[in-house]
Parts: sequence; C-alpha cells; structure tokens
Amino acid sequence: MQYRLPNLNDARKRSKNQVNRRNYTVKEEDSHIGEGKYYLIKTHGCQANERDSENIAGMLEEIGYIKTEEEAKADLVIINTCAIRSGAEDKVWGELGALKRYKSLNEDMIIGLCGCMAQEEKTCRDILSTYKQVDLIFGTHNLDELPSLIHKAMKQKTIEVNSFEGEVVEDLPSRRESKYKALVNIMYGCDKFCAYCIVPYTRGKERSRLIEDVLKEVEDLKKEGYKEAKLKYKVLEHKENETKVEIELFTGRFHQIRASFSSIGHPLVADTKYGYKGKKKKMQLQAYKLTFDFDLPVIEIKE
Repeated sequence: MQYRLPNLNDARKRSKNQVNRRNYTVKEEDSHIGEGKYYLIKTHGCQANERDSENIAGMLEEIGYIKTEEEAKADLVIINTCAIRSGAEDKVWGELGALKRYKSLNEDMIIGLCGCMAQEEKTCRDILSTYKQVDLIFGTHNLDELPSLIHKAMKQKTIEVNSFEGEVVEDLPSRRESKYKALVNIMYGCDKFCAYCIVPYTRGKERSRLIEDVLKEVEDLKKEGYKEAKLKYKVLEHKENETKVEIELFTGRFHQIRASFSSIGHPLVADTKYGYKGKKKKMQLQAYKLTFDFDLPVIEIKE
C-alpha cells in the first residue's frame, strides 16, 4: 500500500512560478457518499484552522453528511490539528486514543486527521505505527480533494499529504460557525521561515487571492446578513500581491458590514482593535487599518 507522506525538504522549496488558481469541483462518483451519515469535526489552533474547518464542513454537507456533536453517532470524525504548541498536539493524541473505543463499536467509522500536524512526516509515521484506528490523513494543500479522499478511505487506509508551494482554490463550500461574523481569507502561506515557526512548511509560499474574489465573497456575506468580515492573512505583504486591497475598490462598498484585518500570529505585526500595523519598515510590510461600519467607511494607511 502506497502513501503520500509529507516531505520537509519539498515544503521548504520556493520558486518564482506563478500561483496556480482553480475552482473547487466534486467528482460525480463522490457527490453522494455521505447521504444518511453523520460527521463531527474537532478543531485546534488558529483562525486558519477554524476557516479550514468551516470549508471542510461545507464540503461534507454538500455530499450528504449531517453534523453531529456526538462521537458515538458519528460515521466520520475529522480532527483539524495544530503543530505550534505541544499542548495542542497532546490533545490530539488523547482524542485519537479516546476515539479507538468508538471505532471498535462502529467498524465503518472513518477517523481522519488534517491540519498542520498532518504536514509533518514524523506525525504520519507515528500514526501508522501506533494509532492504527486512523483511516485518513490529508494535508493543508489538498483540502479540496476531501470528498475523493473519504471515498478512498472507505475502502483502505489513505494518506495523501502534498508538500509543495500551494495553490489558490476558489468556490470552496462553507458552513460558517457564526451568522454575524465571518472569516475571509485574503492570503495564504508565509515565506519568512522564522526559526521557531512551522507555518512556512505547513502552509506553503505566500500567495494572494485575487481582489475581485475577495470582494465577491464579502459582497455575498453582506447579502446573507453578516455584520462583520474579518480579512485573514499570515503577513500582508507580497511582491505580486493582487490583494494589497486597492483602497479605491473598498471605499464605500460595504455598507452595513464591518471589515477588519486579522493576522495569524506573525511577530512583525501588532494587534489593534480594528486591524494590524507593521512594526519594521525594512520588512516592507504593507499595513492597513480598515474599518467599514454601517454607512461610514473609515480608512487609515500606515507606510
């Protein structure tokens, strides 16, 4: 049986190739595999994982799965993991151990693992040797392949983890946790390679969504009645950054909705109530402070 395991050396590589962009699609043979079945998602870590879990839930419900909060009822359990702190990893190991009992009561239950821990080769090998109840491991770069991976895991243990620079996949289904506040990705990955941080290896190179795709998502949120859109990124900086958020496109667009920036823990970015400011000019951080509150857009740009 062949597995596609993560590779640290491949994850470290950065090229000057253009970012590949594509839209999410589901194969016909995978489009109904969850009908009449229940799913449970356990999420650890940052807002990047929270947003991924919303997309995972959206994909699962699109192929027929129904959400549950009970392990005993679930036909599919996915643990979305964090590799930043050992405490978060310890929780995952404990949860995998606890799920072994439910697996013994329901042999058809699929236990899956994704997120940043899944991008580590040692984690995958530890699971293969110790946590044999796990049926599926997939990484942050092939989230959109989930329906096909589940279908495959119904027949055999499946490990599919890509270690490359990453793509931008649009039109992913979403089941948002809040009806009023929404996380919106504007950028993925990081190229800083700080000594203590695993993000460049687990999330790939810095790559931006197109500004028109960000605008469309926020416009759709407005139509659905959302009051706040949190624009999420690792670092708001990119040489080919289509998502430098051209201010003229935003001005006056989002009446009745508030938009703010949210960075995921980069040390060169400091938190404020409405956004983030870059600390070191030599890093060429693009710092925007941007709030849209009802009919009064307020924009402040810091060089």
